[in-house]
Amino acid sequence: LMGSVKVLVEILSLSHTQAFSFSNKLNKYVKHIVKALGHTDLWKFEMAGMLSHLGCIAMPPDLLNKVYDGIELEGNDIETYESHPSIGCSLIRNIPRLEEISEYINYELTPADECINKMIDPKIIFGSQVLHVAIDYHKQVICGKTKNQIIADMKCKGDIYSKDIIDALQDYDDESGRSIYEDAEEAELNVSDLKPGMHTMENVFSKNRSLLIPKGTILTKMHIARLKNFSRSGGVVEPVEVYILNNDQKSE
Repeated sequence: LMGSVKVLVEILSLSHTQAFSFSNKLNKYVKHIVKALGHTDLWKFEMAGMLSHLGCIAMPPDLLNKVYDGIELEGNDIETYESHPSIGCSLIRNIPRLEEISEYINYELTPADECINKMIDPKIIFGSQVLHVAIDYHKQVICGKTKNQIIADMKCKGDIYSKDIIDALQDYDDESGRSIYEDAEEAELNVSDLKPGMHTMENVFSKNRSLLIPKGTILTKMHIARLKNFSRSGGVVEPVEVYILNNDQKSE
């Protein structure tokens, strides 16, 4: 199962780097919420976070750039973007053991009160609303708002969000995810010297300024193969700045 998920996530990371980066960052919120509320089956929610933006494979890159740059969408762009959960759901619905997770994703942009009115299974409502809160929270982080500002804004919006889930984010530590780099070695390397498991310190761009790999990505063999292909034609801005973790953790 995990192998199938890794393949899907790998495809997303190569085809739509910003969507991959966004969904990757969601999991720190998802894990915190689920643990704070004492729910079991953490793996389901982690997978849902990883796959939450899989449907963005079908989205135009320019539209996604607006979303991840914090630009408010207008007109047809809204409808197009809001179709990505149903696309993602359809891609994984028939994978064994992912049926429930696919429904979390299907309703991840649906307000809590609408889910309740549709008489959706409570398990699906909870899973979808964990994603809903995490997604909207991170969008506001991108816009530069503080945790307290975001929580206050969410609480003012009535039944759009689940109160319990918002409360679970109240004691989230924004700094907690940075500690893994405290003892890491920093390096500037050519593409030919990159290894799986290294973490990108900054965005990696092609010579024409297209984003190839987002900041904070754990490099895999596929990422490195892609960079080598671009590099052969002189297309990657080098050196690449990376963190090398002391535990030498590999990501195949």
